[in-house]
Amino acid sequence: MTQTGSNVITVPPLAGTRNRAYAIARNIPEGVDTVTVDCVDLLACTGSFVDELLRQVFRYRKAGEMRVIRLSDDDFRRFLDRQAASHRVSDRVVIE
Repeated sequence: MTQTGSNVITVPPLAGTRNRAYAIARNIPEGVDTVTVDCVDLLACTGSFVDELLRQVFRYRKAGEMRVIRLSDDDFRRFLDRQAASHRVSDRVVIE
């Protein structure tokens, strides 16, 4: 069953570990339509953080799409493009 509505998670300023990605995504209910990822505070990230965030949102939480807002970090964008393609979810990730 798909839940309607949207869930917002805020990426911390230093987004560097898989455990951190798990921690910020763990309260997202399973099956939501959209997860909004707010990057307003982001200063630096790693590829493993982005990879785990995608895994949590799509594989474990089974979200329909991920919307990324207020993104200014080029590394996050590059990691997101690469990892979304690797997970075959590029069509479900929207950067606004």
